[in-house]
Parts: sequence; C-alpha cells; structure tokens
Amino acid sequence: MMDFPGVIAGRRDLLRKIRLIPGMRVDGHAPGLTGKDLYAYIAAGIHSDHESTTAEEAREKLLAGLHIMVREGTSAKNLREISRMITPANSHRCFFCTDDRSARDLMSQGHIDYILRLAVASA
Repeated sequence: MMDFPGVIAGRRDLLRKIRLIPGMRVDGHAPGLTGKDLYAYIAAGIHSDHESTTAEEAREKLLAGLHIMVREGTSAKNLREISRMITPANSHRCFFCTDDRSARDLMSQGHIDYILRLAVASA
C-alpha cells in the first residue's frame, strides 16, 4: 500500500482494498512514517515496510509491529544501515527485498543472492 497519507486519513476506498482478501498480508510503503501516524497505518492492516532508511526508523517500525524488509535495490541501498538494528531476537521479523533492481544489476550481480552475499560480507 503506497498511499500511506490516504490510509492514515481513513480513505474508505483504500481501507477496503487493504481488507479485500481476509488473511492477506499487505506490504507497506511508508518512508519516514513515525509516531501516531505509523500506528494508524499499522492499525489499518499493514504488515510490513521496505522504506526505512535509518536503523532508528526501522527499529521504531519493528517495535510498532511491522515486519521490516531490508532493501537493497539499484538506487535505494539500505542493507548496511538497517542491518545495524537486527538482532537474533528480532531477525525472524526481518527479510530482504530488492525493490526496483535494474536488469543490468540483476544480470551482473544477481538478485536476493547478491543481497545475501553483501549481508554476509558486512557481518
């Protein structure tokens, strides 16, 4: 769900989409969202987010109940920063995503396998 301002504002069409299929997990897209607005977004039925750019933002979202997608795409590269907040106790609620990885990068570096290699090298 990319329209986080609309969700927070309670737009009925967006809330209906979020609840369209019972039990379906809805991925979020909420850059910089914190505080009461973050809780409103989660209360609407959002389960995860891939837009954190700092460890602090990711930690707040995680503690608020979201699963954290650790993004390493072509332009947005957040793995090194976000991985700072991952611990053995919370790692089960974090996972990798690429988000807008170019075909050139996919062919030359790989996809999730590239992120795994980068994560291991950064540890």
